[in-house]
Amino acid sequence: MSDALRERGCEPVELPLIGFEASSDADVVASKVKALDADGWIAVTSPRASATLAAAGGAYGRGLVQVGPALPNAAGVAEELIRRGATSVLWLCGDRALPTLGARLAGAGVEVAKLVVYRTVLLCPGEAEIDDALLGLAAATFTSPSTVEALAACAKTPWLEAARASLRCVALGATTSSALSAAGFSRVVVAASPTNAALAAAASGDLGL
Repeated sequence: MSDALRERGCEPVELPLIGFEASSDADVVASKVKALDADGWIAVTSPRASATLAAAGGAYGRGLVQVGPALPNAAGVAEELIRRGATSVLWLCGDRALPTLGARLAGAGVEVAKLVVYRTVLLCPGEAEIDDALLGLAAATFTSPSTVEALAACAKTPWLEAARASLRCVALGATTSSALSAAGFSRVVVAASPTNAALAAAASGDLGL
């Protein structure tokens, strides 16, 4: 992400606000995948879940549909699985995954087994680090609702009150955009696609860069 911003002429400031912890090891994931029948499908709705599947040995010949440029969100993954006639799906996701995929598939009569493979942990950097990172920002990029929640929890109230009215906030997708609006931020734009390049383009769009 920082490289994509530099290519746009921006000076990136990194402030990690979330971390991840594994909640299912590779052996557990592999056994769940192998237990699928020959017609079973695997749904992956985040890059981290995709990496977990790869570490477990991959899809073992089962059908796989995952979030990517062509299917930018869980709703798209669900519709693609329905289009392909899936009847049973193993859904690999994080603990904060929205119920969108599971609800849509269940509503279409698809049997869904949800396996949480990682947990999202909110981080709170030191006060000095936060102050340095937030000073003089022209825009801020957010990659998930969790990053919005973490910033609201860590930032000082006076800064938040000003930022809600003036800070250009760039969301990776519609769900993150909704979280920003719900948190009171008024200048919110959404990247054209869920990629670092699109996020950087949206961040620099009104800055004359």
